[in-house]
Amino acid sequence: MRKDAVARKRSQHWIDTNTLMNIQPNQKLFGFPALEIRRLLRECGFAGFSTGIVAETLRITRSHALRLVRTLTRDGLMVEVSNNLANVMCRLSTEGDRVKFYQLTIKGHALRMTTARKRIKRATADRLVKEFLKRVNEVNANPDVMFWIDEVIAFGSFVDESPTLSDVDLAVLFVPKTQDRELWLSLAKERVAKARSNGRHFTTFVEKLGWPRREIELYLRKGMTALHLHDMREKAELINILPYQTIYVRPQSELVSCPCCAHTISLEGILALTEK
Repeated sequence: MRKDAVARKRSQHWIDTNTLMNIQPNQKLFGFPALEIRRLLRECGFAGFSTGIVAETLRITRSHALRLVRTLTRDGLMVEVSNNLANVMCRLSTEGDRVKFYQLTIKGHALRMTTARKRIKRATADRLVKEFLKRVNEVNANPDVMFWIDEVIAFGSFVDESPTLSDVDLAVLFVPKTQDRELWLSLAKERVAKARSNGRHFTTFVEKLGWPRREIELYLRKGMTALHLHDMREKAELINILPYQTIYVRPQSELVSCPCCAHTISLEGILALTEK
């Protein structure tokens, strides 16, 4: 392991990243193609799941979606969210007031992180990270986007001494540039409208809800499929049981230049900001 990496271990919760992050392209999970299950977890993991959202995302019937949700819950990949958060999600979506919503567990996030790609060389991974950090600085210099990037950590196979990697896992700390509810709504609508004018289509409320952050992620990745980005707060529990290394912290001068951005915000906070 690299000397500048911070290695942590939490007894029986330790995860072997070499066996965790690979699936086969033709593999099936829960009766569905493994890549489709991974797509579901990646697209809906930020804002949560309901039976209706699962059905819409995978284009299956609600009865099939219900069976899948029950299976994912039984197998420990997701858990039902609190009533307060579920109520917010119901108002944001087209679901009824009593619909159950779910969020991913550590095990669910682990499946979300899996890859079916060919392994890449260490030198390639180092180059990708260097280029990625350059784009992080560009994002933080862009006044139009709605998030700062305060911190980036690398974890998984990137921080060990393996000559090849399945991919590069980077956790990013996104911090909203405002916590003013009305301003957030206005800015978010502008970002969605601009994306639509550029030809992007939004088919679910989850896509619109996550777009202000998603557009930053797309820019950061620049089509590099070997870069796998994660939300740092969303993956906090998982990251804390893996070796990791801090590779970027937003300069202190930038942090104090905008006092309204100094506070972090939870998933519940982001959902509340977008609530009408």
